[in-house]
Amino acid sequence: MREMPKCRGKREFDGNISPRKWVYGYYLRNASGVHKIYDTITKGWIPVDPKTVGEFVRSYSLNGETKEIWEGDVYAIEDIKNLIFAVTYDEGTPFFTSTIGGIPWYTVYEILDEDCREITYMGNIIDNPELLETSCDGISKENKNEN
Repeated sequence: MREMPKCRGKREFDGNISPRKWVYGYYLRNASGVHKIYDTITKGWIPVDPKTVGEFVRSYSLNGETKEIWEGDVYAIEDIKNLIFAVTYDEGTPFFTSTIGGIPWYTVYEILDEDCREITYMGNIIDNPELLETSCDGISKENKNEN
């Protein structure tokens, strides 16, 4: 039996003014179309916004600290100037995809295992949508296209 992938998603808006929190666990869309994640901490199903759901990709170690890579995270990759990359899936394989042009450049495994390049976490596309509009050097896509 295949293991269910670990996922995360933002709680569905419930009328509270406080910001929606991330929920981590196992994703399910039930027969009535409700998207939920089984929260492994509270041991209960929590409704989530389906536009925010992303799959766990893998862990890596940076300066002795373990980090997790999630679908939708955004990274700068050492030695690749002026571009940032969002983690996406293409035919079941996780890629670092250029935020300018949306082209899958490297699989996550190539960068972390083969190339041994350092990556810098910039945020994620849900909490930081502006990252999709800006390159690593802070120049917006519109200004880059004018040059």
